[in-house]
Amino acid sequence: MKKKEFDFLLKEGEGYNLEFKETDSNLAKEICALANANGGKVLLGVTDDSKIKGINITNKFKSQITDLVRNFDPKFQITLEEVDNILIINVPEGTN
Repeated sequence: MKKKEFDFLLKEGEGYNLEFKETDSNLAKEICALANANGGKVLLGVTDDSKIKGINITNKFKSQITDLVRNFDPKFQITLEEVDNILIINVPEGTN
């Protein structure tokens, strides 16, 4: 994701397909909710009022997030992107 697109998402704010999360608490629930809707994005490291807090993004942390969704049924895959210290989790629309 390009910085310009990221800035646009911040300006738009949270909505039906976009969730801001300051921390990873309840992350599985948010990912599942987006998949059960029409898919969308989680911006991890951003407060509800669009302020950038940032998080420490490591390969281990990204693997833990990917592992979260492996337990979901039906199965789907997320993709991860980084912009500065923000982790963007792209959630596809679920099949059921």
